Amino acid sequence: MKVTVIKGYVGFNRKVYGQGAVLDMEKTEAARLLSEGVVAAAGENAQPTAVEAATVEDTPSDEMTLPDANPAAAIKRGSKK
Repeated sequence: MKVTVIKGYVGFNRKVYGQGAVLDMEKTEAARLLSEGVVAAAGENAQPTAVEAATVEDTPSDEMTLPDANPAAAIKRGSKK
């Protein structure tokens, strides 16, 4: 069944497709996406497209690091375990 992505992105065959992409998938998968409102039925003459979503590149400035551990600060005074 051919469907057109109308909302958000759809992961299909290990690729991500954005709005306007026409996909040819099984009826069960298409029915699930139709019920969620993510895709709309496309005509039988629609040609499947290979439009992929833009990739997001990680930059070193976006990386987060954990602070150094300080075991002495973690001990509460006066408690016995």
